[in-house]
Amino acid sequence: MSSEVEYKGIKIRGGKLLLIFPLLGSIGAVLWGGFEGYARWVSMEDKINSYEAPNISHLETKQKVFEERINNLEAKLVTEINSSIELIDNSIASTRDLKSNVREELSEIHDIMTEQDSRNRNVEGIVRDLLRTFESDMRGTIDHASDRFDNQTSRLNIAFDRRVELMDTKLKELEERLMKILKNPLTGR
Repeated sequence: MSSEVEYKGIKIRGGKLLLIFPLLGSIGAVLWGGFEGYARWVSMEDKINSYEAPNISHLETKQKVFEERINNLEAKLVTEINSSIELIDNSIASTRDLKSNVREELSEIHDIMTEQDSRNRNVEGIVRDLLRTFESDMRGTIDHASDRFDNQTSRLNIAFDRRVELMDTKLKELEERLMKILKNPLTGR
């Protein structure tokens, strides 16, 4: 048995024949795939040509409404942000002014307190001097009054002692007279 095939003067032997069958199968598969792809392509083209877009006008209307709302909200937001920024700027300016005023007032209060403290120290010194002078005067007055009282007391004591002595002398004189009178025989006793 010969495993040769001859076609138009070409001789093909058995081993090469085994190569031709897969090659022919592959060529057939490529052709079939090409025809199938072409058929799908034509079918897709028909579907694309017959495609009608759905009516989305209501979505476009809603989109316009949403865009208008967003624009309104954006305008309101911008207005509110600008007014907030203006309020913040005013608050900052007011705070700066208030801070400056408070500093000035604190400085004035500090100056007034320093001045008052100085006056208080001066008045305290004056009061201390007056108290010392008053104490000194009072001590002098008390000492003088005490001296006068002592002098007056000693004068009174001396005067009292003199009167007592005088009374003693007069009593003795009276006693002596009485005794003389009583010893006198003429009196009858």
